[in-house]
Amino acid sequence: MTKSAIVPRAWILLASTALAGCYAEIEDGSVSYRQTNVCGTPSVCTGNGMPLSLSSVFIPPVNVNLGDSGVLTSSESKQGPITFNGSLILNKVTITVTTPQTGDFSGITSVDLRAALNGNNCAQIGDNCKSVASYDSTRDGPATRTLVINGVGANLLDFASGNNKTVRIIPKATGNAPAPVSWNGDIDMNTAIKARGSFP
Repeated sequence: MTKSAIVPRAWILLASTALAGCYAEIEDGSVSYRQTNVCGTPSVCTGNGMPLSLSSVFIPPVNVNLGDSGVLTSSESKQGPITFNGSLILNKVTITVTTPQTGDFSGITSVDLRAALNGNNCAQIGDNCKSVASYDSTRDGPATRTLVINGVGANLLDFASGNNKTVRIIPKATGNAPAPVSWNGDIDMNTAIKARGSFP
């Protein structure tokens, strides 16, 4: 399993620019996080065309490491003399079946990606569990080997916790799982970053 953290070089530029003047603002509309073999080895994703519900496991939770720079925060934070604030908006999530070739998501009717706080298992939406992206086959069209789940405008920084600013995403789905007994895939999360650093 390979993961990549969201630690854009823009943060370094932001800090250096803020030191050079009063403030600096950085925007990047397409910053990606990728995790390969999201089902693990051996695969723990539900297969065999089994019925899915919001209480069953579609794919395991995905832990997104936003990096340990300390400036990824939705509220003001200080790093030395610099004050930072910003947002990390989830644009969309794409899940692609990589093995086997016969696997696809044609039986999936809906997906709800939920961001969890305080160890919540996201069995229900509430204060510690919010929907951050959704897919509906009627609204978005049937999926094949690729499943595109569109963001709802959530700021992922609102769900970051721990020293490395980790966001825990829990996928829930309805319909039927891919037909193969065992399958695996890659997940790509596309986000938009906006950050501002000021130096008094």
